[in-house]
Amino acid sequence: MVTNDYVTIASGKMEDEFIKRHHKHDVKEHQCSSSLVKHIKAPVPLVWSLVRRFDQPQKYKPFVSRCVVQGDLQIGSVREVNVKSGLPATTSTERLELLDDEEHIFSMKIVGGDHRLKNYSSTVTVHPEVIDGRPGTLVIESFVVDVPDGNTKDETCYFVEALIKCNLKSLADVSERLAVQDRTEPIDRILGSQELQDQSPEPYGTSVAEQGSTRIEICVTVGEVVTCSGIVPMRLRNDKISIADFGGVGDGKTLNTKAFREAVYRIQHLRRRGGTLLYIPPGVYLTESFNLTSHMTLYLARDAVIKATQDTWNWPLIAPLPSYGRGRERPGGRYMSFIHGDGLQDVIITGENGTIDGQGDVWWNMWRQRTLLFTRPNLVEFVNSRGIIISNVIFRNSPFWNIHPVYSRNVVIRYVTILAPLDSPNTDGIDPDSSSNVCIEDSYISTGDDLVAVKSGWDEYGIAYGRPSSDITIRRITGSSPFAGIAVGSETSGGVKNVLVENINLCNMGVGIHIKTNIGRGGFIKNITVTDVYMENVRKGIKIAGDVGDHPDESFNPNALPVVYGITLKSIWGEKVQQPGSIQGLKNSPFTGICLSNINLHGVPGPRSSPWKCSDVSGSALLVSPWPCSELTSPHQTGSCSDHF
Repeated sequence: MVTNDYVTIASGKMEDEFIKRHHKHDVKEHQCSSSLVKHIKAPVPLVWSLVRRFDQPQKYKPFVSRCVVQGDLQIGSVREVNVKSGLPATTSTERLELLDDEEHIFSMKIVGGDHRLKNYSSTVTVHPEVIDGRPGTLVIESFVVDVPDGNTKDETCYFVEALIKCNLKSLADVSERLAVQDRTEPIDRILGSQELQDQSPEPYGTSVAEQGSTRIEICVTVGEVVTCSGIVPMRLRNDKISIADFGGVGDGKTLNTKAFREAVYRIQHLRRRGGTLLYIPPGVYLTESFNLTSHMTLYLARDAVIKATQDTWNWPLIAPLPSYGRGRERPGGRYMSFIHGDGLQDVIITGENGTIDGQGDVWWNMWRQRTLLFTRPNLVEFVNSRGIIISNVIFRNSPFWNIHPVYSRNVVIRYVTILAPLDSPNTDGIDPDSSSNVCIEDSYISTGDDLVAVKSGWDEYGIAYGRPSSDITIRRITGSSPFAGIAVGSETSGGVKNVLVENINLCNMGVGIHIKTNIGRGGFIKNITVTDVYMENVRKGIKIAGDVGDHPDESFNPNALPVVYGITLKSIWGEKVQQPGSIQGLKNSPFTGICLSNINLHGVPGPRSSPWKCSDVSGSALLVSPWPCSELTSPHQTGSCSDHF
């Protein structure tokens, strides 16, 4: 049926036709290709005015910070794009292949830059349709790209699809916000000032969803991207040294432990005003674990790799953390992290997307074979430290947790990529632990365990140490894992409070949002806000549970019950979610003040779909689909959500 040139699509047949007509790629054996579809509740002229701007992709693409065009915007023009996210890229050189304003077809090819997307080309087409009786837009984006060495086709396609989904979601949010304002003039007049044109829009503009006959609109300002990174200033070091000055050899074979330790010793004992930058040039630098020192920058050049030795016998041991009482996996001490800092201030790990590789497979195999003598090392750990920045670095194959700031404050982690096989055990991405004023932003994480997990100590040891995690911001994280996307716990004995999680994109997850604790933990989890989350292909969307996690020993107090209250989850959208969620508190310590609002978790058709499960919980629910438990009050009753709207 055609109405005012807008097509009502009853099924995927029209999508298939458009893909066959406009999205054919010559896919070679070493390449992967895919097509993604987005339905946008805004008219074609508005959406197309955003898509067609080869000179200003930052109008809706959240990963672009700057774009400079060479040429007259005709076919063959080239743009230089600066990438601002935590992706393994800094720049991209892209050529305009096709721009058809009549058929609404846009095509470009990547021809250079600092990234891993070789021989990448994409096509975007825009088609009219009717959505809920109003003019809408069907957007299809397809791509083809080489599979990098060391990656599978599935891994490559998933990575690119995750980026495109973020872009399409941002395109929908920006377009729908403008459509709600009923402003369909060209985008230059809508956005107006040059200042806005030069900024990347916040990737969450307006999200429009349906629940019954109720239209839900979630409006967030489009403009300058909000950041918390200002809590730690990025310092420029006037004094610069290179690992090569200390005999460092980047051949992937020479052991460089002596060079790293001597370089850090020089920084520590020959202090320079403003600190010192240790430069790691391109190459592969094999080394044992080493300590950092205060007032230093560890700078990895492009194609620089700091690689951990797999000689586990010579790995140094350190004392267990007092809030854990023992190693997390084994009694006694623990192996020191690969890159370690204790009692430091003003430390930066950054660069040009160089790599820190833990070569963790030898440790994973020891865990699987139950031959570990002590707890595995983290990849990077800061203890009792402050003023820490970690940015623009790729972390690979951690033996255990990847980045672990513990008993620390004023920590910024942004623009990082964290990668480990999905079957690698306990390779959490970022675990702030009994730490405060922590900012985690703009990063891509794909690991074998929780992407981000906020912790604060383990049972009686954490209760005795008594240091909470507080004032933590987690935003604009994209990733996948067989476990949780964003987690709190389960080690929360020191307490967790004042956590903000927003603008999260998750795909192929075990659990989207997981707040977890257990009897014996004690402590508290309070004032947690999670908002603007998109998840797809997830086993369980939301889980808040009081029966998760083991104990360090038999001395834990079963009467030490955690207190969980003031949890707000809102503006969450899920596709292919097998089970929407569960909230199961403790009989003698019910979870209270739980607010669910503007949540739509669409299940997988068939017998595997299941409802919410709840027990020992109280709170409110507003505009949630499928409708959650009877323990949560209806939207017409006064409840925990009333303070948020």
